[in-house]
Amino acid sequence: MLGPVQFKLLKQIWKGQKVIREGPSRAIFWVVLKRGNQCIEYGLDSDPIHNSRVACLPFVQKGIIQLWKTEGEVPPRSLLNTTKNTPSTISVLDQGAAIVRDGLSSTHLELRLKGEKLQGVWVVAKQKDSKLWTFVRIDGTQWP
Repeated sequence: MLGPVQFKLLKQIWKGQKVIREGPSRAIFWVVLKRGNQCIEYGLDSDPIHNSRVACLPFVQKGIIQLWKTEGEVPPRSLLNTTKNTPSTISVLDQGAAIVRDGLSSTHLELRLKGEKLQGVWVVAKQKDSKLWTFVRIDGTQWP
């Protein structure tokens, strides 16, 4: 996915506790990049508007473009809410244009976000010798 794309920053909350691999949680933040009918989603452990470095996981699921289109209540036992009985809500925190820098590997992505709240140059990178990924704001002075 190269060149200009759209992005959304979403917050998904559960009315009860949701257990994810890292432990119990009531919320997950999503950065969704969209170009045409293609989406790349990154699940974040905290809000990047208030944190310049957050842990993240990339998600590649067939049909997940539904996340781009969803706002409001998400029923349990669905693609975007796999809990058995816990209701979930998705809200848009920010959206705007994004520029993705080309020539990068599948474990490193640089992008400039141009939202109302989420702005600047960010790097999504897999940590060396680890399954962990980070979403980090960097100095964008070297960017075109």
